[in-house]
Amino acid sequence: MQVDAQTFQITVGSLSGDGSLGLSLNGSGTGIVDQAGNDVAAGLTGEAYVLDNTGPAVSSVGLPANAVYIQGQVLEFTVAFDDAVTVDTSGGVPRIVIQLDTGGTVYANYVSGSGGNVLTFRYQVDFGQVDQTGISLGSTIDANGASLSDSVGNAANLALGSLPSTAGIQVNAPASPDSGDPEFRIQPSPSPIEVPLVPKPVVPGATMPPPLFEIPTLGSNVPTLGNVFTGGSAIAPSFFAQLFNNDSFGDGGGKGFLGFGGGDAGIFTSSTLSMMFDRDVPQEDSLLRVFDGKQWRGGSDINDGVRGAFGTPSLGQQLQELNDQEQRRINDLAWALGQVGQQA
Repeated sequence: MQVDAQTFQITVGSLSGDGSLGLSLNGSGTGIVDQAGNDVAAGLTGEAYVLDNTGPAVSSVGLPANAVYIQGQVLEFTVAFDDAVTVDTSGGVPRIVIQLDTGGTVYANYVSGSGGNVLTFRYQVDFGQVDQTGISLGSTIDANGASLSDSVGNAANLALGSLPSTAGIQVNAPASPDSGDPEFRIQPSPSPIEVPLVPKPVVPGATMPPPLFEIPTLGSNVPTLGNVFTGGSAIAPSFFAQLFNNDSFGDGGGKGFLGFGGGDAGIFTSSTLSMMFDRDVPQEDSLLRVFDGKQWRGGSDINDGVRGAFGTPSLGQQLQELNDQEQRRINDLAWALGQVGQQA
């Protein structure tokens, strides 16, 4: 169709396939003449156009090496196309289907290669996946929502075509030893067992002195003398026991306590009361030392020797003793001064 004297519009239709399209003038019979009626010179060549109506197709598939793959190892597959492929993953990630004897269907997912001729897919072995006869691949790439096309928008042909043997590619990743019921549960802890507390018996040891009052078994349910002091309870150290103790305590002055002691020992260790339990019987003419050295002569007089065999003296007796001590000191001092005067 002629637009003007120098412009013509040509419509080309019913084109298919791939190739090139060129527009050139015929050598004659074009009907194109100048104002003088001369035909246009032959051999004029127009523009050439490339026709691309076919999307990229798979040319080959690369497989991982023949081996037995275990948990955590990666199987890598490559897919080569006869034209550059653009991968649009905005709607999903393309993948290759893998069938296993145990573990069902798994996938090698697309990882890289967009804009080039080779796309890379990877699959990582996990527990519970086993195939000892060789894995099986799907016949096509699963687009999974993605778009694969060439640079002009022709959709790629995702058929994998003729695949090499996969019998030597095996998987052996049985279930994890510690795998079990995946459900998370909280088991309530059992209630504590209440055990009544039973007091332990007192056992003499290195940190406890032997008991003062032993409780032997007399038989016939006859109570022992120790019951007077223990009342039938467990034997334990007490202040009363110290009255009969032979261990030394005090200020080291060697003086008794209210007439009961002959020193800093226990109150009844060497006191007048302890004489009641003594096996030694004083003779009538023996001397009893009571109240820090004062001599008392034994005898039947209750105010003399016998007084040393009965408990604590009265307050009057103690005051009298203090007075006698002071008087003895005065007499001793007077005697000492008299001796000095005689020597002078």
